[in-house]
Amino acid sequence: MRRRDPRACAIDDKALDNIRRLQRPGAPSILDKIIGLYFVDAPRQILSMRDALAADDDAALKRAAHTLKSSSGNLGALALAGSCKELETAGAAHPGTAGLLITRIERDYEQAHAALSPKRSGPPAALERTS
Repeated sequence: MRRRDPRACAIDDKALDNIRRLQRPGAPSILDKIIGLYFVDAPRQILSMRDALAADDDAALKRAAHTLKSSSGNLGALALAGSCKELETAGAAHPGTAGLLITRIERDYEQAHAALSPKRSGPPAALERTS
């Protein structure tokens, strides 16, 4: 039997199950809150990557890649986390490669967003507020 590559799936549901285990009875959905925060923060991190690459700021590029890698991994977005790891390793030393990786990260994020959206139980606008 062939093993399925976890990067082939946009989301590893085991990660979401781990978050669900933290849910307290009667409390607002912790998974909804975490996904909503992710939907706010991930685009900011991707923008930070683009800005850091343009400014040749290797430390900022690696920091944004590391931050998005961690939050994506926590939500089971393994392909996105893997792409971020590649960028974190490559850094700004190879601008052409870094630019291509950021483009892949944007695509991987779109896929992760599409896969995570139906996992939420509330209306999207209410879940993505940061106030």
